[in-house]
Amino acid sequence: DFNQQQTQLVMKLQDGVGRVTAVGDLKQSIFEFRGATCEQNYSIFLERFVDAQVEGKALGTMESLTTNYRSHKSIVDLSNILALETVDAKDAQLRRLLTPSAAVAGAPEVPVTVWESKSVHDEAAVISARIKEVLDKGDCTASDVAVISRCLNFGAYRPTGAIESALLRKGIPFVVRGGRSALKSRRMQLFMAAVRLIANPDDDIAADFCMSELVKNIGAVGMRKVHEQGAGRLGRTSLFDKMVLASTSPTLLPKNARAGLSAFLGDVDKWRRQMGQQTLAYIIKDIFVQYIFGVESESDEDKVGKPPAGAGADGVEDSVMDMCLAILDSLYETPELLAGEAAGTRDSPCTLAQLQAYSSHLCLLSTAAEDTGRLKKAATTQRARYEGAVVISTVHQAKGLEWKHVFVNHFIENMFPMGFRGVSKADKVREQLDRRVAEQNARAEALHFREESRLGYVAITRAKVGLYISVLEEYPMAWMARIFDSQCRASRFLPDIMCSDSQTGASKRRRA
Repeated sequence: DFNQQQTQLVMKLQDGVGRVTAVGDLKQSIFEFRGATCEQNYSIFLERFVDAQVEGKALGTMESLTTNYRSHKSIVDLSNILALETVDAKDAQLRRLLTPSAAVAGAPEVPVTVWESKSVHDEAAVISARIKEVLDKGDCTASDVAVISRCLNFGAYRPTGAIESALLRKGIPFVVRGGRSALKSRRMQLFMAAVRLIANPDDDIAADFCMSELVKNIGAVGMRKVHEQGAGRLGRTSLFDKMVLASTSPTLLPKNARAGLSAFLGDVDKWRRQMGQQTLAYIIKDIFVQYIFGVESESDEDKVGKPPAGAGADGVEDSVMDMCLAILDSLYETPELLAGEAAGTRDSPCTLAQLQAYSSHLCLLSTAAEDTGRLKKAATTQRARYEGAVVISTVHQAKGLEWKHVFVNHFIENMFPMGFRGVSKADKVREQLDRRVAEQNARAEALHFREESRLGYVAITRAKVGLYISVLEEYPMAWMARIFDSQCRASRFLPDIMCSDSQTGASKRRRA
């Protein structure tokens, strides 16, 4: 993973000595985007130390470590096939490094599972169900399972969003590495603040956040006036009570700010009065319709629902709302979390105790999904259904790690591998005038897909026992079909024999 300058530094340090030991794996060099020049590095070391002759004797030697002590034979066999794509077929020097790996003799062999899903929601349902099945067997903890994705954000689309929701519905804890969980998105934080305020109007932190982000036309000056309302004569007054006073004062705030504050407080009062009459799911959807749908998505966030004016939330596809409803489902499926006054079902009218339990559950999951990089002790409380947490990770974050069971999602062209972004329009014109430019662009494309193949190699070799690969029949988003090929195809890194007719034209086979 050295870049060109680091390699030159090593050459300088050993100049005149010749004592250099290099350890690495060309098939797992995945940091070209950070400046790594792995192919050039290996060529230099082979040329200067392995193949060099001094007085007719070889200057150095090369040893290949071919035994894979992690994975069983099926996974190793698939990795050996994929390894052929990691090096230029015409580069005889580097092809020497592709010594096939072999599994430890006697290691239990489990078929690599490949399946196709019609949509991302079908894929998420299969993955979450299979993870639950693995965990319920009791031979591993949640920390022994990983979902590895090529990336966590693909433009405005989140490849693991549906999986996170499906895991929440089944009560399976998870942490996210290589990016931020959807539970930490701005829109989710706004929703959580609204729920906290409805559940407890004395929550000053939630009230301040809601006033800043959800109340229209108030501004920093207006907020300061609300905070200072009644200072020195009202005693200890909650911020919510100060907001109520400010909304009725004809002189404290401008008319527009007062109207925006009154509208928000009216909605909070409405939601509190609806408890005992409406379900919690209804109140959640209404919060989204009134406020969260209107919040612009961040650049790295999922699909944002935009219902027609006056319409409700039913039928609207919004990833954050789907996750909030998934958390609600997981709450009702864990009876010990809804004991006493909070007891109830999804279809029963919401009580204050239920709303408070839901608010606490939201905050707990949001905190748990944040991976701080420190090793966490396995959960041992009576409320914990599973020990540890499933890891949702990018390939880059997964390098060097291993899990008993690994799920690779969205194993399709243009997502894994990612498509080559191509050259600039200027270079396209230059290709017509200079053949060398065309050759340079072709080399850049070939280098891109060799790097992607190494990412694929790293992803599948993280698995020790179970490797599960998911292929989609349709692109997750409509715009992908317009930009990419109209037909969604299995990844080029998947052997034809493991794909269906609709993907490659090969014989149908789901397990290999």
